[in-house]
Amino acid sequence: MSDKGITIDDLATMIAKGFDDMGERFNGVDKLFDKIEKDMKLMKLDIEDVRLRLDIVAHRFKLEEMKKMFDKRMRAVENKVGIKFSAA
Repeated sequence: MSDKGITIDDLATMIAKGFDDMGERFNGVDKLFDKIEKDMKLMKLDIEDVRLRLDIVAHRFKLEEMKKMFDKRMRAVENKVGIKFSAA
């Protein structure tokens, strides 16, 4: 301990400064969390956009597969009845 005496006012000033410093740090943390929250919202929107695009691609793929299956069946029917198949 030092020879210099610490008064109650000195202690109060040190404690107040400590609380002020912590308040500033918490403000920085609050700003960081606000940014993270904003980024998370944007990411959720991006994920939803990707899901919608994938649904469209999957639907197209399914339609193409159905068309291929239909064309194959149609060729079989045309061959059976003697109609020449013409690819358009």
